[in-house]
Amino acid sequence: MNYLWIPTSLVFIPECLAEEYESSGWDFSGKKMVEESVFNEFSAKPPEGKERGVGGDGMPCWRDAPTPSNECLLHDELQKISDQYKLDINELNQAYLAAIVSDGPGEVERQAAVRSAIDERKAKYVADKAAAREKYPV
Repeated sequence: MNYLWIPTSLVFIPECLAEEYESSGWDFSGKKMVEESVFNEFSAKPPEGKERGVGGDGMPCWRDAPTPSNECLLHDELQKISDQYKLDINELNQAYLAAIVSDGPGEVERQAAVRSAIDERKAKYVADKAAAREKYPV
């Protein structure tokens, strides 16, 4: 199967669907016919630190991916920290509820232990966020 390479959009379109894309308003400026091997190469996961681009000949190439800004890196890091914190706190809350419902003699001790673990996790959350902000200053 052959594909059309549309350099203005950095996409490949199967040749058999070209009319449908054109009739729906796609801009095919600079289109190039490419073989399936080119499509396969540049539709695969890019090499580390690269992204799909357009070479001087108008054909697809791997170019250096832009370095993400500290703002983006900080956002991603804070999101990971927050997601993990939510999972951990949910698990600890369930453990605390189980300790409350329990009728065993160690109930008070288990509740205190879980409350302590919750406090430790909250402190770690604050420290992790501060470390992320130090790592990626904005």
